[in-house]
Amino acid sequence: MHLIAIIDFLKQVDELKVAKELLNTFAKYSTTLTQYDELGMLNEKVKSYPESLQMLEKCYTSTYEPSALFSIRSNFAKVHNHLNDPLQSLYYSNLNLEVDPLNAEVKMEQSFSYYLYGDFKKSWEIQNKLLQDTTIDESVKNRITFNMGTFDMANGLFKQGLRKMVLGGKHIGIWPPVQKPFEKWNGEYTDKTLLVYAEAGIGDQIIHIRFMHELKKRNINAIWIGGHDDIREVFKFNGYNILDNDRTLDPFEEYVYTDSTSLCVLLDLDIDQLWDKPYLTIPEEYINKWKSILPNKFVTIRWNGNPYYDQDLHRGVPVDLLFKTVKESTDSDVSIVSLQIDENSITTEGLIQVDIENWFDTLAIQSLALTNVTSCTSTAHSAGAIGANCIVLPPICTYYPWINLKENRNSHWYDTNLKAFVQTKWRNWDEPMNLLQSELGVLNGK
Repeated sequence: MHLIAIIDFLKQVDELKVAKELLNTFAKYSTTLTQYDELGMLNEKVKSYPESLQMLEKCYTSTYEPSALFSIRSNFAKVHNHLNDPLQSLYYSNLNLEVDPLNAEVKMEQSFSYYLYGDFKKSWEIQNKLLQDTTIDESVKNRITFNMGTFDMANGLFKQGLRKMVLGGKHIGIWPPVQKPFEKWNGEYTDKTLLVYAEAGIGDQIIHIRFMHELKKRNINAIWIGGHDDIREVFKFNGYNILDNDRTLDPFEEYVYTDSTSLCVLLDLDIDQLWDKPYLTIPEEYINKWKSILPNKFVTIRWNGNPYYDQDLHRGVPVDLLFKTVKESTDSDVSIVSLQIDENSITTEGLIQVDIENWFDTLAIQSLALTNVTSCTSTAHSAGAIGANCIVLPPICTYYPWINLKENRNSHWYDTNLKAFVQTKWRNWDEPMNLLQSELGVLNGK
């Protein structure tokens, strides 16, 4: 089997660690430009960005051919943006624009660099100018449509922006496409059973399960299909109509279907219709379990999301800075509990590690905490969904629930129990940490 096919298979079955080890082994014995180029591409595919840069460096010093150098510089720009290094990315994009000033792909990467750096105006201007070019590919238009949705939401055009983001995101593969042998739902009332396929990540599933209540209000019989095993059990406990898969559907019943990410758009909800009340609860046995384990007064922290998510390097918060800020802002009798349970977890004095087995454990811990401090990841949405106190620290390149916040920094997607302190300067967390310190001070009566 060819190396590309093997890596694609390992990525498909979520064996990225194995894929990275395999690529590291091949790198030891690679000697040609073709091998370096392939390894650079594959390392980028499995999110081994430093290793991808190493292969690109070898490519760069192995050829003088202009078109090859152009391609290598484009890849340099892409990987540096993945590494949240937009200034270095701009360096390579600008070199390529000197060669080909009208190249749309290079301009798109350049625009992304400006966005990561916090220059939203420049990012918008580049993409808006590209839209005036009638010769650009449809794929570029779809990416611009997705990005313009973010700009629209930031400017208060919620419904228009979300529609662009969702539809554009589907076209460019942000969320996996769902194709089923049923009629697609158009958002209108139907007497057929609506199948809602959970195609996105756990955080997105927590965001969108709320709309099952809205469907019920409209007398639409809906079934939530699939999703992550663990969070699906939480949904079942909360009375949502859930099926693990669609293989057990009644073959004689009529169905229409949609994906979960499109629900808000299809329901035509506006920004003031997103929140009603907490929509997830926890079994009492889990509450009692953690009451007996944890201190009386504690704050939870989480500083990274899924390390294999494309944008995780952009949204992670420096753990040392976060821990120091929380520790200095809370009373001495307030403990700090880690909700980081993956390979980003750390051991440090004063940080309590807990044995979390499932999402019921996480929800119970969050419900008992004085507050939960988290990067932009699924624990932000789980805290919001149960009505627990939560402070979210989103990056500059932020996700849509943290765009266009209310005056008190509350998200329209959640109640006032949740606040978001968004980063405003590239690689600088001073402002969010100052706001966090003040918020924790109020919590502790300081």
